[in-house]
This record gives sequence, structure tokens and C-alpha cells, in this order.
Amino acid sequence: MDAHATGLPADAPVLTPRGPVPAGQIAPGDLVFATGGAGAPFQPVMGLRRHRARCALVHIAAGAIADAGPTETLILPPDVGLLIDGALVRAMDLVDGAGITRDAAAAEHDFIEILLPAHDALLVAGLAVESGVPDAADAFAPRRAPDGPLLAMLAWRAEQFGWRAAAAPAPGPPEVGTRRLRLSALPLTPVLRTAPPGVREDAG
Repeated sequence: MDAHATGLPADAPVLTPRGPVPAGQIAPGDLVFATGGAGAPFQPVMGLRRHRARCALVHIAAGAIADAGPTETLILPPDVGLLIDGALVRAMDLVDGAGITRDAAAAEHDFIEILLPAHDALLVAGLAVESGVPDAADAFAPRRAPDGPLLAMLAWRAEQFGWRAAAAPAPGPPEVGTRRLRLSALPLTPVLRTAPPGVREDAG
């Protein structure tokens, strides 16, 4: 299996000034919406790299990552980065078996890398997906594995959409600020009993 399957499938909708355009119809000189770098929002396409890789594709259901994205089911190669909270996270690292799944078997696929003046992120079906990396260019954002808050958010969205049953709530500590919690924090203070209704607490 190809260890570096990046780029976009030909039918991935890339945002341009004239609306979404399939990646396979993008040509050098076209303008595309770039969301990750420091330049103007619309960047010119400097070139294209087409390649074939053997990999298991990642399927991201509509709404699996954010309210705005993807706006439709998006199929991506496993090693392409998605810009989330200022970092690039590989598509394959987001697979949760619910809203984000991966093909069971690898197959040959054609991909297109869209090259901009610098490494950047394209808006694809509402998600910020990294562009191709020009030769000798620096990455515009660090790469990292998904952290706990991101994984928890994906799990919550999967539950909201009904892709995964809600987990049973685990028993937790007493509510912060309750009388019982304050008393338990003082080991030398006995727990006070509450008298039944109608009975005075000082009755012998």
C-alpha cells in the first residue's frame, strides 16, 4: 500500500470564484479559495500533479466534522491533511468507524495535487484540505495526531447524527459545590444526618 497517498479525487468539489468545481476540471491559472496561508483568499493554481496510489480511501459523511463540513460525503486519500484548529490532521487518523470510515481493502486510485504559490489549504466541500506541496516549500501548518477534544467532538457528532449509540454516562464525583462534597473534603468533620420531616434534630 502506498504510504503517501495524498491529493484529491477528480470529483472532489473545490471552491472557486464561480462556485464548486471538480478537482479534475481545475487547470493552471484558475483561481481557487485558499484558507490556510497568509495570502489573499483566492489563489492562482500554479500547476497540477497527477499520480496513482494503492490505498484504502477514507469516507467522511456530511456533517461529520463540523456544521459546515463536509457539505456532502467526501472521499479522500488517507494521508492528505485536513486543517483543523490550526494543525494538519491526516484523514486516516480521524477514522472512528461511525461518521468517518475507511475502505476495508486497498485499491488503485488516481489523485490530483493542486499546487498553489505556497503550501496552503483548499476549501473542499466545506472542509479545509491541504493543497499539494510545491518543491522546497515549507508546510504552512504543523502536522499532529487528533487530540482528545477533537476525538470527543467527533464522537458527539456521531451520536447526534445517529451513526453511533450514545455511551452510557459513567458515574462521576458529587456535583462541585454541594454540601456533601464540602463535608467530605474535611476528614475530621462527621457527616451530618438530616432528621426526618416533623422530627426535631435535637430530640433525644
